[in-house]
Amino acid sequence: MEIRQLKIFRDIAHEKSFVKTAKLNFLTQPSISTHLKHLEEDLGVKLFDRAPRRVTLTKEGSLLLPYVEDLLIHCENLKLRVAEARQIPRGDIRIATIYSVGMYELAPFLKKFIRTYPEIHVHLQYRRADIVYDLVLKNKIDVGIAAYPEVRAKIKVTPFGSDRLVLIVPPHHPFAKRRRIRLERIQGESFIAFDRGIPTREAIDRVLDQMGIKVEIRMSNDNVDTLKRAVEVGLGISIVPSKTVMEEVRKGTLKSIHIDRVKLNRPLGILTLKERVLGNSVQLFIRMLTAKRRGSDSTQEI
Repeated sequence: MEIRQLKIFRDIAHEKSFVKTAKLNFLTQPSISTHLKHLEEDLGVKLFDRAPRRVTLTKEGSLLLPYVEDLLIHCENLKLRVAEARQIPRGDIRIATIYSVGMYELAPFLKKFIRTYPEIHVHLQYRRADIVYDLVLKNKIDVGIAAYPEVRAKIKVTPFGSDRLVLIVPPHHPFAKRRRIRLERIQGESFIAFDRGIPTREAIDRVLDQMGIKVEIRMSNDNVDTLKRAVEVGLGISIVPSKTVMEEVRKGTLKSIHIDRVKLNRPLGILTLKERVLGNSVQLFIRMLTAKRRGSDSTQEI
């Protein structure tokens, strides 16, 4: 006998409908029937008489209902008492991040965080990297997240993993059959780039300059989705974080190629104001983001 089965029994008794009870509990009608069947088997009695468009309690069901209602009330009170004893975190967190990190790196962590701490309200905004730093310095956000974190006197950076940069091409491109490629091979290719000033663009340009590789910039943009669409329609090739193209690679609209002999990793950092004391909710958020890095020296002030 399970609490959920008792709740379903109570809801059927109140709603007089399996369909309404299923919607109320976010379950399918067959699942509701299965839960009820198990409860009836455990009790050894039939709880409902079922007829087309009509559900009524049996004698045994009518006797059981008030006890179940009392038990469920006590269960809810118990949950409230435990929540109070645990001092469940509440509050707001203001986060700003660049689009590619927010959509492709941060999303699974946010989903987990919101599910774990439903009383903490997360306010997320997408901004260019320079604006993210400015918002942190002006104390207009609690947490900033950016790629290639920069040295700033008043900002503390907590590392948040990294992503590998890959070459992407449309399926019809001559490179599309390759799994790996040397960067020298893109010499003279039409190229779709991030806008100047974007840290990922600056990092890619540095590597290309060091290796003496020249590409023809056909288009630039600050949004990774726009870059991907341009590559898909054949305007050129590009270099982007691997996690941003997983869906397109799965669908076959883009090909992702590993770049050999060059270390092209994009480090990510959590930005907070050094002089500010972080609230409990913000500390919980950062702790969840950096959970995989515990045990190492994961915080660096720059």
